[in-house]
Amino acid sequence: MNERHKEELIEWTRRFIQSRNALLSDVISQKEGVDGFDIVVETKTKTQNYLIIPDLTDLPEALDSLGSKGAYLVTLNTKRNLDNTSSHWDELIQHNQLCLIFVNPDSRSDQKWAIYPATHAMLTETKKLRAGLLSLSSTVEEYKK
Repeated sequence: MNERHKEELIEWTRRFIQSRNALLSDVISQKEGVDGFDIVVETKTKTQNYLIIPDLTDLPEALDSLGSKGAYLVTLNTKRNLDNTSSHWDELIQHNQLCLIFVNPDSRSDQKWAIYPATHAMLTETKKLRAGLLSLSSTVEEYKK
């Protein structure tokens, strides 16, 4: 994955935020490159931190940078990212306010699926994790570029 992938995901995230705001009309401000996050959105009720990481190979490092802050981690919907999610599941569930958004900006159908690992872990059995992740990821075409 390269810088082009990151820019593509940043642009997708901007449109995602704009689309949500068209429905909710709650965005007060949107800034980029603040406090280690790629995008920070202030709404009427909370702060939304977006971290854009096209390739989750360095997922533990990204999680360390979050500390206790909640965040949306936006990544590409690839097999490698799914594998990294599964292999680092125990670390992911320690972040109560973390949402992973898997994206394929080029998908002809749905472009994203999302999961809150801490919540998911409370509701499902660990031994069924891989099957559940595969089922969720299949709702969006795999990113192939």
